[in-house]
Amino acid sequence: MKVKFSDITKYSKGIQIKGDDLIKDGEYLYLNGGINPSGKWNSANVSGDTVTISEGGNSAGYVNYMEKPFWCGAHCYYLFDGPQNTKYLYYALKSQQERLFKIRSGACMPNIKKTDLAKFEFNFDMDEQNQNKVVSVLSRVEDVITRYKKEIEMLDKLIRADLSRCLETCRRKKRLR
Repeated sequence: MKVKFSDITKYSKGIQIKGDDLIKDGEYLYLNGGINPSGKWNSANVSGDTVTISEGGNSAGYVNYMEKPFWCGAHCYYLFDGPQNTKYLYYALKSQQERLFKIRSGACMPNIKKTDLAKFEFNFDMDEQNQNKVVSVLSRVEDVITRYKKEIEMLDKLIRADLSRCLETCRRKKRLR
């Protein structure tokens, strides 16, 4: 069923922290929009199991899922008081990420206005059993993708290490001649 964003969840932006004030060994991630956290902080202002949407910059519209409590910055929307199955909401919105990118406005610093996000429509299955099935399948798929990415990283390191050893061996052989 097609739903309007504001009819299914509430959302707000977080509170800005200056980059210079971030703490290297802070306990909580600091998400200020973007794709990746911007650093760490010593407290959280949003609980875990929360869907976020980047509000500004080149990544405006990027959908993220934060499993643990975190500090949400001013360039990031966090969703609350929505469906019980937040992971399903995440997958439903993630599937619409390209469309979210298209509702950005502004030339220099693109952003997603709160009013535009409120009107955003997307498909959402209200049947909780179906939601649970979708989450189960997509979570397993994500786990497989994560494992393969780790394997590829390890193989890449192995190839680089072998290549370095090979090059060093060739250099030694040339010096011995």
